[in-house]
Order: sequence, then C-alpha cells, then structure tokens
Amino acid sequence: MEYIADRLAIASFTETPTLRNEDVRNLSQSIVKTMGETIDEYFMDGNSYKVFIKIQEESNLLLNITGNLLGQVHGLKLQKYLDQMQMEYFTLYLVRLSDELEYLYTRYPDWTGVRDLLTLAKIILDLWEALGVSFDADQEGVNIIISKPLV
Repeated sequence: MEYIADRLAIASFTETPTLRNEDVRNLSQSIVKTMGETIDEYFMDGNSYKVFIKIQEESNLLLNITGNLLGQVHGLKLQKYLDQMQMEYFTLYLVRLSDELEYLYTRYPDWTGVRDLLTLAKIILDLWEALGVSFDADQEGVNIIISKPLV
C-alpha cells in the first residue's frame, strides 16, 4: 500500500521530494539493536510472544517507510539512485524488495491470488530470520525459533 501510494502520487508533486533513505537506514539499524535487546530478554524470561510482537511492530514500521522510499524511487525512475544506497545488512533486503515490488506493480491487475505475494512474504521472513526470529512447521503446528540476530 505504501509503495503504490507513493509511486503514483510522486508524479504530481510540484516540489522536489525528499527521499527517506536516511529514515530507512536509521530504522534498519535501530531494529537490530531493539531485536538484540528483546532477544536477550527472551533468554532471561523465556517469553517468545514478546519477541514475536516486537518484531512485528518494528519490521512493520521499517517496511512501511521502505515502501514509501521505493515507491518514490520507482515513480521518479531513479533506480540508479537505489544502487548507491548503502544500508549495511539491509541493502540486500532493500534490493530484493525493490525488485519484487516492481515485478508486482508490472503484473497488477493480473494477479491470480495470494500466491502472487509469496515471494514478498519470503523476503520478509528472511529479514526476520536475520533479526533472530524464524519459524518451523511440523505436524503439531508452527513453532517460533528465536536465536541471536545474524546481523
């Protein structure tokens, strides 16, 4: 939603837009610290629910701001600018999100269902795993696996 709104609206801006790459960079670094602290608390109290809620909250904000940024970059046709952004560990996810959002944009309205969003979901799950939260499914259900962040 953030991506589409910014991508479509940017063409009508009468003033030079300010890209939010510093916001994305700062949030991506902040989430590493926050998740590290939250996971340390988990190792003390064993409450995985707190970790799950925290990663949802933190990554939701990061992905919203990333959607804003990528919508503006694509709307202004500044993909070269994207290549110059260095966001430490998040650069990989930024590039993957950029590619997938562009792909989804070109395919809309010919989506066939929720399956079209699976690659986007995989990118988010990979980000969560790098931040210390992953999932394992078995015959009894889905288990949350919490480990030290990889970043």
